[in-house]
Amino acid sequence: MHAVRVDDPRGVSLCVDWLRDGTSSEAQSSAIRSALAALTGESFPTDQMWIQWYDGGLLSQGSKNIYPEPDFTAWFQELKRDYTDNEENAAAQT
Repeated sequence: MHAVRVDDPRGVSLCVDWLRDGTSSEAQSSAIRSALAALTGESFPTDQMWIQWYDGGLLSQGSKNIYPEPDFTAWFQELKRDYTDNEENAAAQT
């Protein structure tokens, strides 16, 4: 995931939503939990614990105030701009 490669915390809510929606395998869940650990510095052994950490509960507001859902349109535009610039620069160097 790009967010993990560049240490972009905007990926946190996306990963949590992915866990919430369900994954296709334990390997996929484990990879997403590892991405969340890399992005947040936290570590939880189950999908449900990550979801609870993010959502909060009775005594906790959760972490969604620290890692809010990003503006996906703006994020996508930023990625397009960055990768278009990189491709143009690479083409100019050849």
